[in-house]
Amino acid sequence: MRNLQKRMEALERIAAAKRQRLRSIACSTLRRASHVDSELLISAFGSDREGLPLSEAQLAARQRYMSALKTQYQQAGLRVSIAFDHSSYMYEAILLGAGRPLSDEQLNLLGKAADAKEESCDLTEEESAAELAWNNEYRRLLLLAHLSMEEFRMLEHDPCPR
Repeated sequence: MRNLQKRMEALERIAAAKRQRLRSIACSTLRRASHVDSELLISAFGSDREGLPLSEAQLAARQRYMSALKTQYQQAGLRVSIAFDHSSYMYEAILLGAGRPLSDEQLNLLGKAADAKEESCDLTEEESAAELAWNNEYRRLLLLAHLSMEEFRMLEHDPCPR
């Protein structure tokens, strides 16, 4: 019995490591997607949620992402033959997408705003403006995905590895 338990634990560790590797590759592939494709992936997810047919552009973006992902998996020597759950990358797609229209300076200010909040300090006007810009884009993408903030939080899991 103890031997069986050890085997099961070992198999779970192997499976967890593989899931993490697949996730890392999926996140890396998502980061390389164009801004337009990212938005189309998000809107395709929203269309799926509403039971609407996907546009040709949405289908093409999803196909490009899936093709790039398959290529990355093959290059890593991984075989993945499961039905793909598009909600699995939506959390990262929205977070990454919210930052894409921001300049490097705005992203830097956004980081400073987060630090200031953590230290219970007041934000500068510039930090507040960067935070507002990010929040506006984040909310727009939630609408595009047909997600409430609560539903979005339910998609949350460990962030993409950097």
